[in-house]
Amino acid sequence: MDNARNRTFDMAKVLATIFILFHHYQMVALMITSKTFPGVPFYDGGYRSGDFSWGYMVELFFLVSGYFTLPYIRKISEGMTFYRFYTHRVARILPVVAVSNAFFAAVLLLYDKVYGWAFWGEDPSLFGVVLQALGIQSGWCFRGIGLNSVTWYCSVLLLCSLLFYGIVCWSHRLGFSPCYGFACMIVLGCSVQTFHTDGPFLDESAGRGYVAFFAGLFFAMLMPLLKKWRITIPASIVLLVLFALEFYKKDGNLQYMAFTLTFLVYPAVLLLLQQFPFTCVSRLSLWEGWAKISYGVFLWHLPTYILAYCVVKCIGLPPEMLVSVPMMILFAIGMQPLGWLSYKFLEKPLNLKAANLFAALDPAQKADTV
Repeated sequence: MDNARNRTFDMAKVLATIFILFHHYQMVALMITSKTFPGVPFYDGGYRSGDFSWGYMVELFFLVSGYFTLPYIRKISEGMTFYRFYTHRVARILPVVAVSNAFFAAVLLLYDKVYGWAFWGEDPSLFGVVLQALGIQSGWCFRGIGLNSVTWYCSVLLLCSLLFYGIVCWSHRLGFSPCYGFACMIVLGCSVQTFHTDGPFLDESAGRGYVAFFAGLFFAMLMPLLKKWRITIPASIVLLVLFALEFYKKDGNLQYMAFTLTFLVYPAVLLLLQQFPFTCVSRLSLWEGWAKISYGVFLWHLPTYILAYCVVKCIGLPPEMLVSVPMMILFAIGMQPLGWLSYKFLEKPLNLKAANLFAALDPAQKADTV
C-alpha cells in the first residue's frame, strides 16, 4: 500500500511537471514572438486576480513536499540535529540548481546578443547567480532575481523546511503540539497572499509555500483517517464536481483560486488517484522512475526553451516556427531524456558529494570523535 501511495504521488508530480512545461513554453513564446497558442491556453498574458494558472501546479509540489516531511516530526523529537536535517535538503536540492543557474546565466547573455534585448529586462548578475546557488533568492530577504525563475520553488521550500524544524523543535521543548505552529504558518501564508504583503520572509512566493507546504503536513496526518472514512471518496467526487461547475460558470476566475486548489482540489485528486480504477494507472512502477528525473526536467526546461529560440534565430529561421502545439509537445518529450541525463550524471553524483562533504563537517560527528 505504501508503494502504491508513493507512486500515486509520483504520478501527480510527473503530470504537474508536464503542465509546467506547457505553461512556460507558451510563456516564452509569447514573450519572444508576441504570439499565442490555439487550443488550450497554458499561459495567458492577460492575468486577472483569481484566474486559474497552470503555474499553480507548484502548489501541488509544495503540498507533496510537506506530505512527505511528516515523519521528520518524530525524528526531530528524538534528537535529529538541525545541521543534519537541513544539510540533507541542501545536498539534495541545491547542487544541480547551482549548475543549471550558471548555465541559464550564459543562455541569457547569449539571448541578449542574439535578440538585442534582455529576456527578463536586465542581464543576469554575479550576485544573482550566487544567491540562487545558495537557495535564498526568493521568499527570504531578497526580491526575486531575474535568472531561472522556476527555482523560486527550491528557495521557498528550503525556507519552509527551516521553519518546520524550528516549529517542531521548540514545540517539543515547550511541551505543545507542533500543529499549532503549522496552522499559524498556513494562516500567515493566506494573509500574505490575500493582502499582498511584500517584505522579508513575507512576500507572495513565501506565502504560497507556507500555505501549501504546511497544508501538506496536515494532509499527511489526516490520510489514515481519510482512508478509513467511507464518505471520503464520495465527498472528493462532489468537491471536484462543484469546483468544475463553479469554474465553468465563472469562466475560470474564482476568488481565492490558489487556496481552493491547495485545500480542496489537489487533496481530492490525490485521494481519488489511490482508488480503483485509477490505481490501474497510478500503481504502475514507471511513475517511480519517471518522478526521479522530473526535478531535472523542471530545472532545465526554461533555459532549454530560450536556448532553442537563440539557435533558431542564429541559423536564420523565424522564431515563430516554434510557436505551435506540436512543437510544444515535442519539446516536452525531448525534456525527458535531458532530465534523465541530468539525474544520472549531475544530480546523483553532485548530491552524493555534497552529502559526504556535509557529513564530514558535521559538528555532532566531530564532537563524538573527540
